This record gives sequence, C-alpha cells and structure tokens, in this order.
Amino acid sequence: MNKNIIIGLLGIILIIILVNVFYKEPQSIIGNEEVLAEIDRLLVPLSQEAITKNDFDTLSELTKNDEYTKQEVKELAALAKYEEYSHIGHGLTSLHDYIKTGEEEICPGHSLAHYYIFIRHGEERRAEENIGGAREELSKWMEIETEDNAEAGELFESTIANIGMGNSTATDSEIDALIDAPCAER
Repeated sequence: MNKNIIIGLLGIILIIILVNVFYKEPQSIIGNEEVLAEIDRLLVPLSQEAITKNDFDTLSELTKNDEYTKQEVKELAALAKYEEYSHIGHGLTSLHDYIKTGEEEICPGHSLAHYYIFIRHGEERRAEENIGGAREELSKWMEIETEDNAEAGELFESTIANIGMGNSTATDSEIDALIDAPCAER
C-alpha cells in the first residue's frame, strides 16, 4: 500500500475517534435528573420566601437548549424579582412535571394571572406575551375541555374580552380564581 494512503486512512480514523470522544448529543431535557434536582433545590429558598432572580442562574444554564423550559425559567426569574412566591411555586411544579413527563400543561388561567401580575409591575412586554399565550392556549384548552371545565372556559373568555376592552387590572381574588382554574395536558 502506498504510504500516503496509509497516512490518509490513519487521519480519517483519528478524526472519527476525536468526533466520537468529544461530540456529545444534546441531552433531552425530559427526564433529566440534574434539572429535576435543581428545581427541587429551588424549593428551599422559595419556602423561606427568600428566592431571588439569581437563584435561577443554574436552572437557566441547564435548560438553555430547550426553548419551552428556557422561557419558563426566564418568567419564573422575573416573578422572583417581584417576590411573587405563589406564582413561582406553581411554575416550578409545572416545570418539574414537564421535565419528568414531557407533557406540557395548557393553562390559560395561569397565563392570564401572569398578565395581571406583570402589568402590576410595569412589565408590559411580559404581560403582552402572557395574554398572547393565553389566547393560544385557550383554543387548545377548549378542544380538551369537558363539561366540568365549562365555567373555567367562560372565566377565561370573559377575562380575555375584558383585557381586550382595556381593563388591565384585577383583584387578588380574581387572579387567584385564574390560577385555581383547571389546566389540561396536551
């Protein structure tokens, strides 16, 4: 065999070995134990109402390659900035369930509640993202809706209509009703 062919083959083999050693497939976020452990870790400062935006840095890094979780973590960090602990708790629970099962919840009520929370804190862009998300989720939610959820559907529709008419405020009890409304799984 020609010396150049042998060197060429050795070069190709070396490249294949290097690719196999150093290239790592992006790990799926679903079932990722490291992410689940980080969510669990965040429950400690949350339970003490001492969670801050910076507490989400590790979770942000761990979820940066999954668009859905990345956006959810950004929103939770923003809620931490405003000490919206109950909303963070629910968000962490939903995120944990998603990471564990891969099933996204359809929760127009939560998006609507977050709309009002962000309006209260002057975050119009985040509020608009949430009302847009609520509209999108509502159509999917209605497809899954059962008779038991009809009252919640009416609540969602009337809330979206009120926001559309310029009503951007809600009482704490109205926000709680939105949060407590049923979610559906995709």
